[in-house]
Amino acid sequence: MQGRILAHREDGAVEMEVLGGRSVFSLVDGRLYYNFNEGAKFHCGTNIEFNPQGEIEEGTGDNTFGLWVGAMRYEETEEGHLLAYGAKRMPPVGNIVIISATRRLGAGIFCEESCGISVKNFTVHGCFGMGFIAQMCSDIHLDGFSTVRAEGRYHTADADATHFVNCSGKVTVENCTFEGMLDDALNIHGIYTRIVGKGGRELLVREMHNQATGIRIYRPGDRVQALKPAPLIPYAELTVHTVEYINGEIIRLTFEESVEGIDVGDDLENISHETDLIFRNNTVRNNRARGMLIANRGSTVIEDCYFHTSGTSVKFESDGEYWFESGGTTDVTIRRNKFDGCKHGGWGTAVIECQARRETLEGKYFHRVIRVLDNEFLMYNKRVCLIDNVGEFVFRGNRITPTEEGLELIVRHNGTAKVQGGVEISE
Repeated sequence: MQGRILAHREDGAVEMEVLGGRSVFSLVDGRLYYNFNEGAKFHCGTNIEFNPQGEIEEGTGDNTFGLWVGAMRYEETEEGHLLAYGAKRMPPVGNIVIISATRRLGAGIFCEESCGISVKNFTVHGCFGMGFIAQMCSDIHLDGFSTVRAEGRYHTADADATHFVNCSGKVTVENCTFEGMLDDALNIHGIYTRIVGKGGRELLVREMHNQATGIRIYRPGDRVQALKPAPLIPYAELTVHTVEYINGEIIRLTFEESVEGIDVGDDLENISHETDLIFRNNTVRNNRARGMLIANRGSTVIEDCYFHTSGTSVKFESDGEYWFESGGTTDVTIRRNKFDGCKHGGWGTAVIECQARRETLEGKYFHRVIRVLDNEFLMYNKRVCLIDNVGEFVFRGNRITPTEEGLELIVRHNGTAKVQGGVEISE
């Protein structure tokens, strides 16, 4: 639901007008619920804040009241307005607070185990989940697929605009506008499974995160790698012989090779699902969180795009301990894009960022090559890039308008770094 801030009352309450009207919410013992269809009610949780111009309020992130809205107490006025008690921060009068029940009930378009998908000139104004999600698919082309606000609405999709899980072949996203979504414009990744048992030539593996169970990610003949969860550097490679899906979480895999030396508690990644990504001529603006999360094993080209994101614009993020989203990148080029005032809210530490691994191995790197070429950066704060765990990093031909604090480019656990003049590197 959307609430416009009307007043900061003397009794400590924040008064809000619910833009959808009185029918969209219920109060039960001072707790706030969103009214779904057929009488269903969902307890409200997270909250974010837009200014009247439709941008995330500067310096804010999740839970703009200073705490989870489910922890606040609510009353209703005679006019049908909401009074929220317990806020640690008072959003400015006139700003819009989006209060979410955080249920991902349905995507705009959902694709599974399909190939040759083309979506052209398709607009999502709102949906309870991802705008477009594909899992175990190959060769996808989105041309003019957009998440665009309808009149009177500040948000669009309740989660990512586009999301690709364990896909293969080529994914092309071009000529799209992504705005107002309550998560990233694009997330592309594989899935790490956790090894929970072994014997002979068999491994029992588990799909760990509750949002990624039940996806049939292994097939006979697939090549897999075993990795320690902290550094995520592969130490063994095997070929799948047979697959048995025991239930929605546990999978029995037999291999052509012995599993001696593979440890229970380590992670397993299917490296047969390799995706090339082209992301070009797109606009990403005024959304919660980041622009893109990149974790695909094939080549990646991000070019001729405009980013105005409240958090990190391009983030390289994989982990084998919580989300279990896999994908060390191999060849990434980010060129001829405009990064305009990015990272003016929460969600990240730099305009372009590589998530650090909890552990690293000397002389080994999670990402191979990342090139940042001929882009324009209009900086909101000083940190341009945070590059971590990359074999080769190139930063060349970029035009940067710095803040008064200057510029900062951080490179850590890196093989080689080729950085243009006038930009200092720190660790």
